[in-house]
Amino acid sequence: MAADLVHGSDKKILIVEDEAIFAMSLRQTLENLGYTVVGVAMRGTDALRIARETWPDCIIMDIRIQGPMDGIETAEKINAVYDIPVIFLTAYSDDDTIYRAFLSRSYGFLIKPINERELYTNIEIAIHAHMARKKSQIEKKINESAFYLVSDAILTTDVEGSVKRINRAAEEMCGWREEEILGERIWDLFAVRSDEIRAFMDAVHHETEPGRPMACRWPDRVAITTKDGEQIAISVAVDLVRAVDQSLSELVFVFSR
Repeated sequence: MAADLVHGSDKKILIVEDEAIFAMSLRQTLENLGYTVVGVAMRGTDALRIARETWPDCIIMDIRIQGPMDGIETAEKINAVYDIPVIFLTAYSDDDTIYRAFLSRSYGFLIKPINERELYTNIEIAIHAHMARKKSQIEKKINESAFYLVSDAILTTDVEGSVKRINRAAEEMCGWREEEILGERIWDLFAVRSDEIRAFMDAVHHETEPGRPMACRWPDRVAITTKDGEQIAISVAVDLVRAVDQSLSELVFVFSR
């Protein structure tokens, strides 16, 4: 079977398993698949130590192991400190165990006896899913940094118009600090009628239909009330942000004078 599978490319795997014979067999299988086994731990404390010393690409974790911590609690500690993907391995598939494993942010769940192809597939999916999540987190941090540094005045809200973020340029224009305005309704800043707001929101939701552009603009210049009570005339452009399921998740307002 191993010859039919893609080589593991020397990815590092930590085994956490207290059944010695099964651990030896699992280690041999992983090495035949091209993985490097950095260690075999029988207790949670040993798993934490080896993870710290070797920083594996993935951990195969039996839920029932020796010591005061079971595999799920050990995985939670590893996730909190090292952020290494964990695939759970168990002979038990009761609902409570599966639910606890789900809450621990595991990347896979295998029932003994394991199938070699399923083992390989789960490892590769776990490693790639973890890498994708890390990349997404980095991109999010970069985007957030750019949001606060960009020179345009930008304010974002949820789909109901409650303020989520406001950058420095918008703070200077409106006079409000981000912590003062978070959760407030953006419409309370605008000197516009309620029927105009409803018409605009209808247009926003219409723009999110498949195949339509994902940006719109307030038809006329509007007056915005600053913290000092001054009203200034601005133009407002709105970008629409969709969630993974393509539903509307955020409105991005760009102000210009």
